[in-house]
Amino acid sequence: MAAERALFICYNCNFAAWTKTRLIQHIGVGKCNLKANLGKSRLAYTRHNPLTDYVCTHCNIVFRRKLSLDEHIIKRHNIESIGSVSSEIHGCAHCDYKTTRNNTLNRHMLTHPTVVYFSICKYCNASFKSEQSLDNHVIKKHPDFIASIGKKIHECSNCAYKTTIPKYFKRHLKIHSSDKINTCEHCNATFKCKKSLDDHIVRKHPNFSASVSYRINQCPSCDYKSARKYDVDKHMLKHLDGDKRMLKHLDVDSSDNTIICKHCDGRYKSEQGLNNHIIKKHPDFIGSVTRKIHECSYCPFKTAYKRSFDGHMTSHSDVDSKLNACKHCTARFTCKYYLDDHIVKKHPDFIESVTRKIYECLHCPFKTVYKHRFDGHMTSHSDVDSKLNACKHCTATFTRKSNLADHIVKKHPDFIASVRRKIHKCPHCAYKTVRKDILERHILSHP
Repeated sequence: MAAERALFICYNCNFAAWTKTRLIQHIGVGKCNLKANLGKSRLAYTRHNPLTDYVCTHCNIVFRRKLSLDEHIIKRHNIESIGSVSSEIHGCAHCDYKTTRNNTLNRHMLTHPTVVYFSICKYCNASFKSEQSLDNHVIKKHPDFIASIGKKIHECSNCAYKTTIPKYFKRHLKIHSSDKINTCEHCNATFKCKKSLDDHIVRKHPNFSASVSYRINQCPSCDYKSARKYDVDKHMLKHLDGDKRMLKHLDVDSSDNTIICKHCDGRYKSEQGLNNHIIKKHPDFIGSVTRKIHECSYCPFKTAYKRSFDGHMTSHSDVDSKLNACKHCTARFTCKYYLDDHIVKKHPDFIESVTRKIYECLHCPFKTVYKHRFDGHMTSHSDVDSKLNACKHCTATFTRKSNLADHIVKKHPDFIASVRRKIHKCPHCAYKTVRKDILERHILSHP
């Protein structure tokens, strides 16, 4: 019967003990001293039942499910070890990725340029990558057909917010909560989520990164760090080299990480910007566009940006556009952001209906839902130590990074390589600027 007793296994060195007390002694004062690291991990040990648990034969890690063990073998051990996997293995048709979970494979397939949309809305033909996103779309855009949703709908008791995604609902509830506010000890910035606070410390106060409890994800190509893996994955698209560059078929200038158009000398920071450029300037090569193209059914307008498409549709007066209408006046807006800012400024008595974060000035009644407008307003108070963008080559300071970049281009041309924004050049003279509207105004000065 002794062999059937449950064991307590140490995660660090696979030490086994019959009792929890013995394992705690091993962790605290034994050879494997994890006492200093217990705050970084939720568990330092696990209870292992030899009759029901599964042990990896390569590294002795214990799993509760056979599927988890097989997934571990595929990802952590050599390809020769896959022969010991009894679960069905799902392989990617475009690369060497393998997994035992079908839903994980579907998520992975979306990383390839040829995106397959799994669900299509039957009310507006919008396409989505998952059925859960489709249900959430129906709730927000087609509330009259909400009865067609089979999944559980989470409803907020404080406002009209509804969603089928639990993590979105939990994140929304923090908007109405004033109890648990995470405050930065180094600059007094406040955050609703602990992960947002940790990400703020990593980016703004890197010298105190040791106090972060969440895992810090770092870019392998540069010093970029974040507590959010999604942000790091998005950042890594800037380093398009090797197989990834061949996969996306993009010409990338490694000096400034800009994508070069194959049909002209246009440069863009994102693949979506390049796609939108091809749609407008090179319609004969529209087949090379990898993003979804939004087409107007009333005119030849096309774009890769959903927001631009929604704004364009309002130009057709006979079209019943999906606008965000103000309940307190006749104003209508293409974006919920614009509506919230309108209520804050024009209808302050109904400011409680705004679901977004409101930035309030401590020196005057100014309020807005836009962070950049709030930062720009704070510079109007001369007694406030505002976060200005200072030029490294002189004593000039600017409230916006775009103005700083334009200053470097004009006043310090020898350091123009440090400018990350796109630089527009005049075809008739040596004039340069980072602002397209200023360039267009300058070109008019030429006869």
